[in-house]
Parts: sequence; C-alpha cells; structure tokens
Amino acid sequence: MTLSQRERDVSELQDKLNDVEHSIHDIGEEHTSDRFALELELERVRRELSNTKENLQKLQAESDAHEERFKDNRDELDKMVSIRSPSIHSVR
Repeated sequence: MTLSQRERDVSELQDKLNDVEHSIHDIGEEHTSDRFALELELERVRRELSNTKENLQKLQAESDAHEERFKDNRDELDKMVSIRSPSIHSVR
C-alpha cells in the first residue's frame, strides 16, 4: 500500500469520524445506552486514527530517509563513473 493510498485512507477515516460525531450529537437523550456505545466506538476509532497517523508519519520519515540514501548512492555512483570514464574532451 502506497503512502498516498494511506493518506487517502486516513482522510476517509477522518471524514467518517466526523460523520459519527455528528450522528452522536443528533441522537436524543432517550437513547442513552446507544449513545454511550457510540461514544466508546468513537474513542476507539480516534485511537486507531491517531495510531494510523503516527504510523503514516513514521513511514513517511522512512521513505524520506530511503530516498535520501538513494540520492547519495546515485551521486556517488555518478562520481565513480565520471572518474573511470574519461570524457571525450580529455582524450584529445
């Protein structure tokens, strides 16, 4: 699963979380036990969302680190190739 897909999933989860919050506010006092259950579920979803965001940030940091190492390795390889392969101008 790509980071962009995870970001979309987090965004969708946040939207659904907001929908659940609005639903909870719409429930009347006569549904106290149902409301309590929804609040518990909402708290669980909030914790999961928080964990998902943390995981996404860690994955982003890892991805950034891998990309930086890749760039460093590519630069090093470019230097090695340029040292081993004399340019056309220096052959003359």
